[in-house]
Amino acid sequence: MRRNKTCLLSQETISQRITLSGKLTQISYGLFIALFSLNFYQLYRPEALFHWVVLLLQLAPIMLFLPAFVKLHRKGVLGFTFVLMIYFCFSIINLERSVAWPWLTYLEIISEALLLLAIVQLGKYLNLEKLKALQSLPQGC
Repeated sequence: MRRNKTCLLSQETISQRITLSGKLTQISYGLFIALFSLNFYQLYRPEALFHWVVLLLQLAPIMLFLPAFVKLHRKGVLGFTFVLMIYFCFSIINLERSVAWPWLTYLEIISEALLLLAIVQLGKYLNLEKLKALQSLPQGC
């Protein structure tokens, strides 16, 4: 007989894991923004005002989700994964264009993958917390 996952983890354990995975997600989010900006600088060498406007326009969809990452809102953080996939595709395309520092593009792709894994882990624990709060423990626990 398969046991329910909510029976195996206590509320305190779930809270600790949410805190840990939340911090990892926030750090990964900041790392992704930093590497994305550095990679943009490496690709375009923004000297004119136009290039800075393009950078701000590219950062706008990412920064819209900043409150969700600060407060760790489940739907906002999980919704960011769709935006992240678009940036992941563009990072793969940018591999051909990065001549000076190709390792920076690789680091950006790795940070995007790390952020995606951290979001999935955080979403799992936030869902477990919500499930524990909504239902009482089953009789078999």
